[in-house]
Amino acid sequence: MPPLYAVKKAAETVHVQLNEANGAIEVVNNKPASLSHLSVRSSVYGFDGKLNGVNTYAVAQVPGSTTIKAAQIDVSSRISPLISSSLDLLDGDGQLLSTNFYWQNVAQDDFTG
Repeated sequence: MPPLYAVKKAAETVHVQLNEANGAIEVVNNKPASLSHLSVRSSVYGFDGKLNGVNTYAVAQVPGSTTIKAAQIDVSSRISPLISSSLDLLDGDGQLLSTNFYWQNVAQDDFTG
């Protein structure tokens, strides 16, 4: 039986994630060696699917077996209550190492609308 997608995604050796409790964009390095010259691209979309903003954050180094805060998610106050965010972790050559996607609501965990 194939593994569940969420478990497979969360168990990536190198992983980008959004800490929904505090809005921190985090990079997880489960490798023993340090990673360097990375960047995180954050794209935020409104409920209508329109791109609200793209930010790229440089990540100088992530020590082995460590999770670091790379940035704080930046969401416009004029965006719709329901948004989606895409996070991409890139190496120094621009190659994709990890990607993640989130549905969020300004009123945390209220998706009744």
